Amino acid sequence: MELDVDFYKTFAWLKKVNVQSIGNSESYQERLSRLEGDKESLVLQVSVLTDQVEAQGEKIRDLQSSLQEYQNKLNCTEEMLQQELTSRTCLETQKLGLTEEVSCLKLNLVDMEDKHAQSTERQHKAESVVNLISDLQEQMCRIRQEISSKITEKPVEMDTEKGCEPAQTSASSAAVGQRSGALQ
Repeated sequence: MELDVDFYKTFAWLKKVNVQSIGNSESYQERLSRLEGDKESLVLQVSVLTDQVEAQGEKIRDLQSSLQEYQNKLNCTEEMLQQELTSRTCLETQKLGLTEEVSCLKLNLVDMEDKHAQSTERQHKAESVVNLISDLQEQMCRIRQEISSKITEKPVEMDTEKGCEPAQTSASSAAVGQRSGALQ
């Protein structure tokens, strides 16, 4: 690929040298010698510039490679951050669920404690009633025994006062025993 390059526009110093040499009416050989020197100087400059361009190109490639590495690291970091945010959101949701469950369990515990206290109170009342009934039954038995003993004593006393025979006394005792058995 050839480019149309105006050497005199690009290398203005070369034009000045040529104008000066023409003005001094130098010989063809001197001009040729000077141009050869300029050519060697230009070749050297082109070589130096080419080396610099290659070095700059390598630096650019290194920088692009570093940029790509940093971009990859940034992408990985962003992905990890997104995963962490997702994980935290999930954990927060679980925490809210567990907090709600703990609240429900606490309410259930309070309710069960109330029920337990009520049942304990009812049990104590029932035990008191059972004890009262037992006491009343014992009192009733004592009263029956007292009544039964008084009943059995009265006919014997009456019989002795009236002068009844012992056969009648045992019959009246049997009747009293039947009445006391019926009361129990």
